[in-house]
Amino acid sequence: MRMLKIALIGAGPMGLSMALNLHKTGRAKVVAFCDHSARVLADSLAKFTETTGETPMAFSSYDQLIKNGKYDGVMLALSPETQPKLAVSEMNRGKHVLCQVPVAVTMDDCHALIKAARANDVVFVGAEQAHCWHFFDKWREMAAKGELGHIIFAEGEYLHYEPKWDWFVDKQTGQPVMTDDPSLSQEERYEKSWRHRVFRHPILYLPHTLNPLLTVTGGRITKVSCFGTKEESYTSTGFQVRDLETAMMYNDNDTVFVVKTGFTSPHGFKAGTGAHWYQIKGTKATVEWARSEIDCPKRFDAATKEWTAEDWGVQPISDDPLLKDSGHGGVDMIPILAFLDAIQKGVKPRMDALACVELAAPAIAAAESCEQGGKLIEVPSFR
Repeated sequence: MRMLKIALIGAGPMGLSMALNLHKTGRAKVVAFCDHSARVLADSLAKFTETTGETPMAFSSYDQLIKNGKYDGVMLALSPETQPKLAVSEMNRGKHVLCQVPVAVTMDDCHALIKAARANDVVFVGAEQAHCWHFFDKWREMAAKGELGHIIFAEGEYLHYEPKWDWFVDKQTGQPVMTDDPSLSQEERYEKSWRHRVFRHPILYLPHTLNPLLTVTGGRITKVSCFGTKEESYTSTGFQVRDLETAMMYNDNDTVFVVKTGFTSPHGFKAGTGAHWYQIKGTKATVEWARSEIDCPKRFDAATKEWTAEDWGVQPISDDPLLKDSGHGGVDMIPILAFLDAIQKGVKPRMDALACVELAAPAIAAAESCEQGGKLIEVPSFR
């Protein structure tokens, strides 16, 4: 296989992690880092060089990158507000794209991504990885064998509380500012971060939870209704964000979904999956992940009417050493391998452009529904 040349756009912690994982594969070379923050760019490059012994080219703007960089594809680790435009630009330039998720936060961006992906002979892969956890492999296997029966209900939550988030960006340094002090919005030196803006509707992070559920149920979400708490946090005092939003959805396989998201209200973590929790109810069986760190995964059998504890895990069952310590329970490497396999071997990725926008669009519709007091919103089809 030809060694691929890949540029990283967005050199923060997630971007650096992607670059290091890509380097470990030995199938691609990271040839460029691009970030508008000089400090972020320098720090990440130094860490990458220290770890790998290689020093990619450095660019402080996207225009500089496309003018001077020579590469086959890009990895995007930027805000969901910024990524779609760059992803479309790169695909239209004939470059492959591995994109962090959510891939979009507007319907217009969803349509633009699909149009560019279909118009160009390139690979687009979303870096969503929760569906790669081992217990979802087991649940998909059970569904395929008919052991769950008809799936009538799927539920999940992503309640990721942190006492301090990177609410602001220091305009002088370009550095994110971890704080719990809302008064920084009154200072000229600081501006609201993308996270600060997006957290007005935490439900926009719905793809992290909906994705693995849909890999079990199949189908696409067609209708959404969503409610949230008021746009003023009860716990992150002074921040104009909703502590919790809950979407009820319906898919064309006749399954009802409920997904909760929130980032500013304390919730206990779950064993193995941290802020994530999932449940699927079928006519023959129910499967459920651990609800807390003192709980365990479990299954209910409708025939025996009994619950049983299960030993499903998070870490993928694989001998591939690349997965170990790649992040998020060993699954951060899997989207990267899917990206390389799609380019070098022609293997269709699970998280292609269609799959990505079919996750983003329900989240966008849910935010719109919340703004309109829970109005039922039809989700457009991109098929």
